[in-house]
Amino acid sequence: MEDETCDNLETYSIVWLDSSVDSNDEKLTIQKRLRFLIDYLKCFSNENLCENYLMKSNENERICLIISGQLGKDLVHHVHHLKQISMIYVFCIDKSRYQSWANQYPKIKAILNRSDDLIAEIDREHQRRIANLVDDPFQSINFNKNPQEFLFYQLLINCLLEMKILIKDRVELLNYLKNIYRQNEEYLLIIKQFQKDYSSLKSLDWFMTNSILTRILNKSIRNDNFYILFLIRFFIHDLHKQIHSNRIQKSIRIYKSQILSKEQFETLQDSLGHFITIKSFLKTNLNKKQCLAYFKEYHFNSNQIKILFEITANPNEIGARSLFTNVSTLGQQQVLFMVNSIFRIEKIVVDDKLNITFVYLNYSSIEHQEFELYPELKHSNLFSFGQLLFEKKLFSKAQIYFKHLIDHLPFDDEQVFDCFYSLGQIYFHLNQFVLSLKSFQKCLRLTKTSPSNTKQISIHNQIALVHLKENHYEQALHSYQQALTLSNPNTIQFVDSLNNIALVYKYLNHHQQALQSYQQIVAIQNQFNSPSDLALTYTNIAFVYSNLKQYELAIEYFNKVLMIYEEILPKKHCLISMIYESMGNVYYDQKQFKQAFVYYDKANQIYTQLLPTGHSDILQMKIIIQRIQSKIKFFL
Repeated sequence: MEDETCDNLETYSIVWLDSSVDSNDEKLTIQKRLRFLIDYLKCFSNENLCENYLMKSNENERICLIISGQLGKDLVHHVHHLKQISMIYVFCIDKSRYQSWANQYPKIKAILNRSDDLIAEIDREHQRRIANLVDDPFQSINFNKNPQEFLFYQLLINCLLEMKILIKDRVELLNYLKNIYRQNEEYLLIIKQFQKDYSSLKSLDWFMTNSILTRILNKSIRNDNFYILFLIRFFIHDLHKQIHSNRIQKSIRIYKSQILSKEQFETLQDSLGHFITIKSFLKTNLNKKQCLAYFKEYHFNSNQIKILFEITANPNEIGARSLFTNVSTLGQQQVLFMVNSIFRIEKIVVDDKLNITFVYLNYSSIEHQEFELYPELKHSNLFSFGQLLFEKKLFSKAQIYFKHLIDHLPFDDEQVFDCFYSLGQIYFHLNQFVLSLKSFQKCLRLTKTSPSNTKQISIHNQIALVHLKENHYEQALHSYQQALTLSNPNTIQFVDSLNNIALVYKYLNHHQQALQSYQQIVAIQNQFNSPSDLALTYTNIAFVYSNLKQYELAIEYFNKVLMIYEEILPKKHCLISMIYESMGNVYYDQKQFKQAFVYYDKANQIYTQLLPTGHSDILQMKIIIQRIQSKIKFFL
C-alpha cells in the first residue's frame, strides 16, 4: 500500500548539493538556519542521487536548489528545465570562477560565498513569492474534458464538509505535525499557539496569515492526501462556515496574478468556454494595479507566461451557494473563494505590449444546467464516494475514507456494515489478508440480527476467497459450505455456492466430491433453461473426468458442450475452438495422436480466422500441431 502520509507538507522545499554538506560544522549550522526559512530540506553529497530526486519530484513542488560550484555545474545542465525548480543559488568559495557560466541559466539567482548572504537571499526571495502567491502551484480541472475527475473532486470536498468533526482527528493532526517539525523550533511554537488559541471564528485569520495550516491544507488538496485531509477537515469546515457567514452579497470584480508554464497555459486555452474548478482555496485581490505590480518583481524564464485572471462574481446570478468573502491581510484588500469553487473561462486576451495574458472568468455554481446530469454534485452521498474511490482502484485512499466514515456514522447505521465490507475488499486487493478477514468477521457480527441471509452468504464467500488466496483450502471449503447452508435450494446463490465448493475440491484433488457438486448443479440448471450455464458446468465435469483419467466420459461431456454451442453460438467462435483444443488434449493424454491432431487442427482453423496473425494462441497451436505431427510420423 502506498503511504498516504508524507514528511514533506510544504509547497516550498530546499535541496542542497555539496560534497561536504553533512561533514562540515559550518554547513550543518547553515542547514539549521535554512530550516527556519523553509522547513523541508534535503541534502545530497552525490550528484546522481540529487538528480534522481529532482527528476522524480512532483512538478507542483517549488524547489530552491543550492549547489556547490563544480558539482552544481554538471547538475544544472540536466535539471534547469524542471518546472519544480524555482530558484538556484551557487554557494562556493570562488564566485568569479562560475559567473560567466551562471549567466546562461535564468533560474540562477546569485553566486554567494558567505552563509549570511545565502540565508538573506533565500529568505528575501521566498518571502516575496509566498506574499504575492504569483508562483503558487496552479491546478485546474476542466469539466468538459474530465467530468469524472471534476465530479470526484467536488464530491471529495462535499464529503469532507458533511462528515462530523472529531476532536481526536485534530489531536492526531497536531501530534503528527509536532513530529514532522520536531527540528524546527519556530514551527513548533506556531503549532503550540494554534493548539492554545485556535477557534472556528479565527479560522480566516489563521488562513490569511499564510500559516503552516494554510500551506499544508492547500498542498493536501492539490495532492489528494487523504490522510491529512481527513485530519484537517475541521479547518475546511470552519473556513466554509466563516466564508458563508461573511459572504459578499454584491457583484464584484477581482484579480489574481499567476505564473503558468506554456503547457499549463495550453491546457487553460483548451478550457475556453468551459467550466473549471481550481484545486485550492483561491486568494484574489480587489486591486488590479497591485496584481500587475507583482509581475515586475518576478524574474521569468522562456517557458513561463504571465497570467492575470479577471474574475466577475455576481451572487445574484449564482444563488445561495455562492461562497466568497472579503478579507484583509498585510494591507491588501482580498477576496477568498471557497475550495471547489467553479468558474467559466469566458475570454482569453494576449496583451503583447504588457506581455501579459488576461483570462476572464465568471464565477458559477453547481446549479448551472450543465451539471444537472450529475445529481451527486448537489446531494453528496458519503458511501458512494468511497465506492467511487474503490472503482478508481485508489485502494489506499478508499481505506482511509471508509475508516473515517465509520467514525462519522452511528454504530447502528446500515452503512457501517457496507464500510466494513468495503474495507474487507480493499485489504484483499492490498494483499493484507489478516485485516481483510477481521473486516469480514466484523461484518458477520453486524449481520447476526439481520432477518436476511443474503449479506451473510456474501460475507462467507468473501472469507472463502481470502482463504483461497492464502492456499488455506480446508478453511475456504468450510466458508463456502456455510454459504451453501444459508442459500435457498434451486436458486442462483445455491448454484454459485456449489460451484465454489467444487472448485475447492479440485484444488484439494478430491475429484469425486467435485463431480458430485457439479452433478447437483446440472440438476438445478436443467430447471433454469440456461444453456450457456449448463455448457460451462458440462465443461467442468469433462475436466474432472479427464483428471480422473476417465477419458471416454470426458469426451462424452465435451461433445455435450459442443452440441449446446453449435445451437447458440456462431460456427467460428473462440469457445468452440477452446473445446476442440481440450478434446485434443484428452486424446493426446491417451496417446491417440491422430485423433488429437484432428481436434487441434479444428481449433487452429478457428483461431486463424478469429485472431490476428502472430497472436500467442496461434503460435502456441502451431507448436502443438508440429509436435503432434512428429509423433504421428514416429509411430508410423
